[in-house]
Amino acid sequence: MKYFCPMPFINIEARTDSKCNICCQIDDTIKKPDGTEYNLNHETLTEVWNSEWIKNLRQQFINGEKPEFCYSCWNAEDAGVVSKRKRELKNFPHIQRNIEKGKVYEKPLAMDVKLGNICNNKCRTCSSYASSAWIAEEKVRDGDSNNKWKFMRKLGRWPEDNPTFWEDFNHISTNVKKMEFYGGEPLLIKEHYGVLRKLIETGKSKDIELSYNTNGSIWPSEGLELWKHFKRIMLSFSIDGVGEHFNYIRHPAKFDEVKGHILKLKNLNYDNIYIDICYTVSIYNIFYLDEILEFGKEIGVDVYFNYVYTPYHVSSRNLPQDIKDKIKTKFDGFVNKHPSTGVNQVATTINYMEDGTFDKKNFKQFITETKFSDDYRGESFSKTFPEYYELFLKSEEFDDEL
Repeated sequence: MKYFCPMPFINIEARTDSKCNICCQIDDTIKKPDGTEYNLNHETLTEVWNSEWIKNLRQQFINGEKPEFCYSCWNAEDAGVVSKRKRELKNFPHIQRNIEKGKVYEKPLAMDVKLGNICNNKCRTCSSYASSAWIAEEKVRDGDSNNKWKFMRKLGRWPEDNPTFWEDFNHISTNVKKMEFYGGEPLLIKEHYGVLRKLIETGKSKDIELSYNTNGSIWPSEGLELWKHFKRIMLSFSIDGVGEHFNYIRHPAKFDEVKGHILKLKNLNYDNIYIDICYTVSIYNIFYLDEILEFGKEIGVDVYFNYVYTPYHVSSRNLPQDIKDKIKTKFDGFVNKHPSTGVNQVATTINYMEDGTFDKKNFKQFITETKFSDDYRGESFSKTFPEYYELFLKSEEFDDEL
């Protein structure tokens, strides 16, 4: 099983729009035999876990195949990046051996629980799918040409009045050892605190690791009271730039406020809370990898590079080749080894960028949407990133302005 991935055997994901999958990286959703999607407003996680779709995916990995919709991991690995698949193989090293011996996991050991799209930020690489704050802006930008904002205005709140989901959740989560809360902004979603209280009441919390990706704008006073009952808490702060770069990309969050929250948490010295920075690399910030690494050193927090896989128009892989060449030159010889993987993250990030194919139509979409949001928010790409913008002005593929 050369390409084995543990995720379909042990993990299930509830998505912000009430759809399901086994992993946040898969570009697909779990479907019924008739081709329609499972929906947690109508079906349960237990039904999804026992679906033919998941059984077929498990068999593909047992057969040593590489499922096509897992391309995010395959592309990352081709570039030398430590993919989600490889990280989970390290987190759950015994799963492959158990599967080879014929073990069947009746319930998941891990859950990725996205309890809606409630969020107070509208990051440049995001949309209404993962942030309710985007809905008003998308409505003006897209109108009826893209109805995602209409659907997500309702679907993004699916957990709020869904007793069947919560009844089944208590049943299917009895074997869970790791639970991830992404978003939306998980610290704003009240249902997530109910999950924690239930796990504490049942006595299971002491054996469970919790993992969060947070925008850092919320001081977790309620969480701190509950987290002390859990085995381990991993808080990944989404910081996609330093200073004004952060303020631009993760509008309307403020860099100084988020930095203050990180330092305040570090000073609490909780034995079971671990903090790192998740830097999501996109067209907007790949020119500034060195700045975020320097900031991580300044405050004593490790930086992990994540990548925009979709939508492709904001992926660093979709930059024109002449801009990629300039970025590669800037970071030539730059070494940054992640402490847990030993991988030179800057080198692999450049490789990942270069492996992508430039698409003029997608690049035009990046320019159009960036200009719209600049006007809508009263911001400016060219003024916020002047050195980087110079590369755009000199590019053969850039015939517009920002």
